[in-house]
Amino acid sequence: MINLNISIDQYTIVGKEAKGGLEELLSIQPKTQEELKRIEDEARQYLKWNEVAVYNEYTKKLEIVRLNPLKLIWYKIKGIVKIDYRLYPGWTGKIPFYLFRIDRKGPDFIDYPHGYCDRLDAYL
Repeated sequence: MINLNISIDQYTIVGKEAKGGLEELLSIQPKTQEELKRIEDEARQYLKWNEVAVYNEYTKKLEIVRLNPLKLIWYKIKGIVKIDYRLYPGWTGKIPFYLFRIDRKGPDFIDYPHGYCDRLDAYL
C-alpha cells in the first residue's frame, strides 16, 4: 500500500498577483517549442499539485488541465493520458483529447487522434 501524504497548502495560489501572472502567461502565443517550454516552466509556479500547463493543438493556445491523482501518476509514467471528450464549434460529435509529451523534457500538448492511424500532432 502506498501512502500519499501531500501537503496541499504549499501548492495553493493566494492573491491576485498570482492569478494575474498566470493569465498573462496563458495569453502569450508561442512561436517555437523552446518558447513554449519556457512559458510552461514559468506557469508551473502558479499551478496546484494536480494541474498541468499545456499547449492545445486545436485552439493554438496554452491552457491549464486538472488531472485526478491516478491520471497524473499515469501521465508521469507513460507520458500520455486521455483527459476528456470535447466538442468544438462546427463539430458533429465529441471526440477524445489526449495530454501527451514528445520527450521527457519537452513541452506538454493536448490533441485529438487524426487519420486512420490515430496519430497525435505536436506542431507549433
